[in-house]
Amino acid sequence: ARFREALAPGSHLVLSHATYDFNIKVLNNSRVWNDATAPFIPRSRAQIAGMLEGFELLEPGLVDAAHWRPDGTRPVPPLHLNIYGAVAKRI
Repeated sequence: ARFREALAPGSHLVLSHATYDFNIKVLNNSRVWNDATAPFIPRSRAQIAGMLEGFELLEPGLVDAAHWRPDGTRPVPPLHLNIYGAVAKRI
């Protein structure tokens, strides 16, 4: 909410966030996460959607990042990235 309030109305936000909603597990203790400067905290779609309150989602909305394609195409073969993606406009 603090971040949203700092943005001017009409500003755009591009968001990507890790999830386990697609049932693809990664090792939390891998070297990548151990060396990171921020903790690895995957969240559900509902939790991420809550972060977007006060924003208008642009099509196709909050979806698997591999499926965020304004033209409606889908990756072939089907792909899941364990990441949600969205583009939104501050209301």
